[in-house]
Amino acid sequence: MNRLFVWALAGLCFGGIIHIVAVLGVPHVTEKTPWNGIAGLGKTGTFHLVTRNDTPIGGLDPAMVHAACAFNLAGESSGFELDIEANLWTVSVFDSLGRSVFALAGREPQFGLSLVTANTPEPEEDAEKSEEPEEDKGFAAKVPDDKGFIVVRIYSPYESVRTKVVNTLTKARCV
Repeated sequence: MNRLFVWALAGLCFGGIIHIVAVLGVPHVTEKTPWNGIAGLGKTGTFHLVTRNDTPIGGLDPAMVHAACAFNLAGESSGFELDIEANLWTVSVFDSLGRSVFALAGREPQFGLSLVTANTPEPEEDAEKSEEPEEDKGFAAKVPDDKGFIVVRIYSPYESVRTKVVNTLTKARCV
């Protein structure tokens, strides 16, 4: 009976130590969000090429050029436009924790994307005043919080196309 008591006490002590280490380690884990990883690549509002070596996101396709842009809306709306001809492109918008809030894929050479926070009021008055509908040239994504990031993937398996895509993505902005 004494032996069982000693083992139970040792198990409780070991479990307590594990829980204390886990609780004290939480701040170190929470600082490493996907948004912080993307923002750590460089200045926010600018697209940065993402390679397999420095990626805070997983599953990079070697036939695609990947670029990511961290944004901080701070209650404002934002957007980006990119003009490129590609056989396939995808745009994904993520919140600060890396959860997908919007995804789009296509083959059209031009596209635009507007970002708004979920707490931004809808402009109903402006919609009523508009007499002539505007041609829809883009898409809107509602982001649940002010911080997030955009990942653009463009299919470019050949080096000649890849150079053009890389030049275009390094000039793109998301502000």
